[in-house]
Amino acid sequence: MNQEHLENLLREKSPTEKPRPGFETRIQALAREPREPRKATFNFAWLALPGLAAVVITLIMLRTAPAKAPPLVSIPTVQPSKVTQAVAESPMHREVDGLKNDTRRVLALFQRQVPSIKER
Repeated sequence: MNQEHLENLLREKSPTEKPRPGFETRIQALAREPREPRKATFNFAWLALPGLAAVVITLIMLRTAPAKAPPLVSIPTVQPSKVTQAVAESPMHREVDGLKNDTRRVLALFQRQVPSIKER
């Protein structure tokens, strides 16, 4: 195929199919036919759909909820005396005490897992 052949193909008139014999009359009949306006009715069942979806999701979550497993690590509880002291202290002191408690808990966890780690 050369360029001249392609140009000739582009210049040719493309064949058009003639519509079937009754096609045009059907379209004209539809165009003349008066259309009834569609009634815009509000379906109140759509209001119940979000509530129904929430109920279904809740039921699925309740059925597939895993059983509570026992805690892997027992976390030491804070004595009541520390709690009452923490209320009276400033926020900075409470933050420092909280970080110290977290450090003790993490160190206790590591000591249980790796007994060779010793507290300083």
